[in-house]
Amino acid sequence: MTYNIAVWDGPKPADDATAMQVFLAMHEAAASSWDAPTTRMEVYVQALLARWPDIDDDETDSSPWADGPILNNATGPFFYTSLRPSMADNAIVYCARVATEHGLVCFDPQQERLVTADATLVARLRARVGPVFRSLGG
Repeated sequence: MTYNIAVWDGPKPADDATAMQVFLAMHEAAASSWDAPTTRMEVYVQALLARWPDIDDDETDSSPWADGPILNNATGPFFYTSLRPSMADNAIVYCARVATEHGLVCFDPQQERLVTADATLVARLRARVGPVFRSLGG
């Protein structure tokens, strides 16, 4: 089992429902195309690889990528990759942060929502500290 994340070059959708429609259209287009990644997508993927190596080059088992080379997961302005579940939490935060830095859109198809580094970090913090506040009556 893996966890997937999508990143694309284009205007940021107004909401999660619109983002899901854009994701489905881009995913379908990418599945029927073998276009080389755009320069922006290639630069984005290289930024990810600067943090974690491709799974094929990962001798220490520290990479979150479930397949590789991950550049093969980029088609035109669309990047769709699989993450190992044990590392997905941290990898999604990083993927979202780098996408934001590069002016790209990051989308979580499992949750059917746009992902920003800030939103992901807040959600993780709420999940961790929420039970503490609830136990204190908060």
